[in-house]
Amino acid sequence: MGMLNHSDPDFQELADAVMTDLGLSFKLLRLVNSVYYGSRHEIRNIKQALVQLGITELRKWIYILMLTDKQTVENRELIHNCFIRAKFMELLAEKSGQADSQCDYFITGMFSAIDVLLNRDMEKILNQAFLPENVKDALLGRETPMKNALDVALSYERLDSEGLTPEKIPKGVAKEDLITLYLHSLAWANKLEY
Repeated sequence: MGMLNHSDPDFQELADAVMTDLGLSFKLLRLVNSVYYGSRHEIRNIKQALVQLGITELRKWIYILMLTDKQTVENRELIHNCFIRAKFMELLAEKSGQADSQCDYFITGMFSAIDVLLNRDMEKILNQAFLPENVKDALLGRETPMKNALDVALSYERLDSEGLTPEKIPKGVAKEDLITLYLHSLAWANKLEY
């Protein structure tokens, strides 16, 4: 995670780190050869897989793979909801003109229930995590546009229309857009193989 958050990560260092984890290597190669990213030729090399994905997509997928490692029968539905929430927040960022921050919005949604999954205090978890500061701020409840988007995602998930106020919904996103974005997120999460 630390390597992924460098402004200019070294793909060889990343490849070396991934190759030390057999499970992660297998999942990454399976992912990059899947229908999402599949190319005409099968990719069998970790560095080639990293380059194929690109750094932004790699960040998202590494976080997904890390979260699925925490999955049990009891928390499977919660993790699935985190995937939906992550994609929903990414789409909110895109629709509201925050394309440069899409990955951070995605990560915020992804880790929005990490305290429940790990049964630990959110602040303690984030003190040990290599996450961008704006993501940490949103997860800790500090008022930011990203936190507002998380509130919208959570309200929409709970069918809480009172939480879907114009002040919270990101600029450029109409309330009517939420159903389309949510359905797209649900379809995306349902396609994941984990």
